[in-house]
Amino acid sequence: SSAGNPLYGETSSFTATASLANGEPNGYNLSFRVVLPAGITYAGGSAITPTVISNQPATGQTTLIFTNVSDLIANSSQSVTFNVTHSQTSYEVGDSFQIDSQAFVNTNPRLVPSFTAAGVPNPSSSTGSAASSATSKISAIKITKSEPSREGELLRGVHDHQTVYT
Repeated sequence: SSAGNPLYGETSSFTATASLANGEPNGYNLSFRVVLPAGITYAGGSAITPTVISNQPATGQTTLIFTNVSDLIANSSQSVTFNVTHSQTSYEVGDSFQIDSQAFVNTNPRLVPSFTAAGVPNPSSSTGSAASSATSKISAIKITKSEPSREGELLRGVHDHQTVYT
């Protein structure tokens, strides 16, 4: 999993990736379960619309279920990316939050990993799973720099070819 570090009050992205190592049996019907902490809200941006379950697994948390995203074969990976926003009353500059994700597959192409109404995985519906988490830290400012040289490269000879960064 990977997560962006948002500016205070801005949207950030989160990516959950599942991969299958060489020599492993094919994994069919890849499904993701993502748990957002209290004060973090799903903000769209995904090519696949998840099922959103509020107040699960605990009060204030949100569970997202991305069902049957794709199949996994050896040496392949598949990701789901989406945006989240943070509550400005719950989070301040410098605060961090953790998003947990799980991936589930089945070696039987006819069986899709399933979840209860509360978003809890049904153990008998998958034959393989993995879990990961990513942490975001809320920042106050973002600094970008640029310089006017072609192709963004400085010429050799610092004293002969000076440049101004913006």
